[in-house]
Amino acid sequence: MSVDFELRPYFPPWLVAGAGVLLLALWAYAYRTSLRRRGLVGFGLLGLRCLFILALCALLLGPSRRRATAAHSERAQLSILLDTSASMGVRDVAGESRVEYAQRVWLAPERLQALERQADVTLYSFDGQLAPLKRERLAQPLQLGAADAQTALASSLSALLAATAHGQAVLVLSDGHDTTTTPIEQAAELARSRRIAVHTVALGGSRLQTDLDLHASVAQNYLFAREPGNLELRILHSGATGERTKLRVLQDGKQVHAQEIVFDAQGALSIKVPIEHAQPGTYAYTVELGSIAGEVDTRNNRQQLQLRVGDGRLRVLLLEGQPFWDTKFIATALRRDDRIELTQISRLRADKYSHNVTRAEADASKLPESVADWSRYDVVILGRGLEDMISRTTADALRQSIEQQGTQLVFARGRAYDPRTPHGEALQQTLQVLEPVSGPSSELMRRPAQLSAAGETHPLFQRLADKLSAGELFEGLRPLDLPARVDKLKAGVSVLLRSVDVGDGTGSGPLITLMGYGRGTVLSVLGEGLWQWKLDVQSDGLRGVHDRFWSNAIRWLALGSGFQPGASLALNISRQQVVVGQEIELDASYRDAAGEPTLELDALAPDGERELLALTAAPGGGRKIAHFSPSQAGKYRFVLRAKTAERALPEVDAELIAETDLRELTQTDAQAATLATLSAYSHGKALSSERPEELLQVLQREQLSVASPERLEYAWDHVWVMLALLCWVSSEWVLRRQWGLA
Repeated sequence: MSVDFELRPYFPPWLVAGAGVLLLALWAYAYRTSLRRRGLVGFGLLGLRCLFILALCALLLGPSRRRATAAHSERAQLSILLDTSASMGVRDVAGESRVEYAQRVWLAPERLQALERQADVTLYSFDGQLAPLKRERLAQPLQLGAADAQTALASSLSALLAATAHGQAVLVLSDGHDTTTTPIEQAAELARSRRIAVHTVALGGSRLQTDLDLHASVAQNYLFAREPGNLELRILHSGATGERTKLRVLQDGKQVHAQEIVFDAQGALSIKVPIEHAQPGTYAYTVELGSIAGEVDTRNNRQQLQLRVGDGRLRVLLLEGQPFWDTKFIATALRRDDRIELTQISRLRADKYSHNVTRAEADASKLPESVADWSRYDVVILGRGLEDMISRTTADALRQSIEQQGTQLVFARGRAYDPRTPHGEALQQTLQVLEPVSGPSSELMRRPAQLSAAGETHPLFQRLADKLSAGELFEGLRPLDLPARVDKLKAGVSVLLRSVDVGDGTGSGPLITLMGYGRGTVLSVLGEGLWQWKLDVQSDGLRGVHDRFWSNAIRWLALGSGFQPGASLALNISRQQVVVGQEIELDASYRDAAGEPTLELDALAPDGERELLALTAAPGGGRKIAHFSPSQAGKYRFVLRAKTAERALPEVDAELIAETDLRELTQTDAQAATLATLSAYSHGKALSSERPEELLQVLQREQLSVASPERLEYAWDHVWVMLALLCWVSSEWVLRRQWGLA
């Protein structure tokens, strides 16, 4: 047992010394005034007091000692984690594969024996998951994971750390690859919290295999007949800089597009292929890339797509209680779009309404009253004066239709009612939950508009002008009127267009916002004046901006909900392209107000096998969720069927492309920086692959036989010290009393 003495002052030493000097001076003064006449007795009492002050100052300097017990008798543990994924088969380490080098240099029998003199050694391996590694397997070539399997470095290491005792050590032999989404920081944080040093050895060099990886998708969720669309292609390439190949697009086996591609050094290439179909139907597309010299695998050079082209129409209801230019120009713009069925109901005076129906059934012109009535429309547009058109009960049915059935709502002129009227105040109790801001003032101010960061990339503002970007466009458009004040922007509201801060102290306010509510979306134009965009024709670049904006808005709202025009059933999948084994979520939605339907969801695999998927109810109603992981590469088809007590709903389907993940063969450069970060964060060491003896030196320095924590003892913690001080003070006081000096 060893003992070390040290001072740990409770107060700064200069403060303790100063206080001691001051007290000594005071006692010396007292001696001169009252004790000096007592001669030797007074001098003795002065000495007792001075010694007490010195003892007290010494205690405040914190005299203490550290006690350390003998070393713990338990042996330390060293866990070795070996990467056995497919990329470890790359032969780029001293003429051997990475795993062969690890076996020969780091896991040789004599090396393990030397390590075992310091600690108990346990071996593990990982590719897609953690597994024990028997020593007898090291005497022969190890079987590596499949090329299309995942490498789970972070999750495998986390599992090992969770089973490792605090204060021990782990050695990772790997190239640093992890093809899952689990961040390595998660494992590093766990190692640090458990005081486990993770030492790493990066095996391999910077080597890219030659490969092309094609990803294709349809830009639009739903394409109408005789409307242009795009196939969006993204080509990831490695080791192909300067190479040329040919891209071909085939429709139903017939080539419809071809172009030559030259690969640059960026590693990725994006291409848009225009498409258009005159007739509704389902069209099959095949996209092919020609192979290049030395390509590792050509299976990811080809992809098939299914495009659904419809001929339906979007159902839109426009309500206006105070007719104005804004809603008049909106109606004109929507009537020009032959994909929209527009029902416009305007209140002209107390006893007179105007009903205009375009491409819709004649009986659609009555005011909605129930949830079922509102749910007949894909989008509802509200102007102003709504308090003179509908009751609070009808307004609540609209709110329920948005929340439960996915009806989309547009506030075209800010607040749709006047809260200063009795009927408006009643509507406010129901509709204010749908409004993006609280407390907007009725006073308007005119300001130029600018896109927010969210608005610059939003589909509502894309392709409004052929020759101008979305940002440049608003520099030429007229200013808009917006509320002079809003109390608060609600949480979850996305501002797409805002006013420009002109430096008058009013700042920048929201003009156009988006907000989710239940299964629906609310688009709000908070002021007025969008109709003036119709008059901005001073340049060709601004012609048609107003009409295109409203056409974009209606299509994005209606089709973005996942429901096809006129459909009561929708099936949406979280991703259209995944790798084998990756989980997706399927969202089965319905909006038939006649009652909740019975749903069945089938998955048809590429080999023809059919599987019935389990559906669970999602919060909010009107939706059910299923999860699915593809087990083979190819195209999967999902079919959703539904029926109510009265009828069967038309079935809907969706498709998924499952691909083989070949990153283990195509992206093989060692991730040394990742492993070094892991070591540094866990207080381990990044070791050179050529110096296996360094590990033994590290373990010896760390003294893996863990010592018990040292214990710090302060002098004032001992009872006898405090009793001695108390006796000292008491005796001095007793003597003063006895000699009549108290």
